[in-house]
Amino acid sequence: MVEYTIFTDFNSLSKKDASNWVSNCRELADEAFKDSSNKVRLLGNLLVLE
Repeated sequence: MVEYTIFTDFNSLSKKDASNWVSNCRELADEAFKDSSNKVRLLGNLLVLE
């Protein structure tokens, strides 16, 4: 299984891989901000959702 990160080049992904990346956005945001305060994690999730 391919590991997606917030640094994955979205433009280089196939249609299927891009769909998987988008489906995992919430998990990516949670991982990126896991050691942050609740306010920073909330802001990170809102930015990803936007």
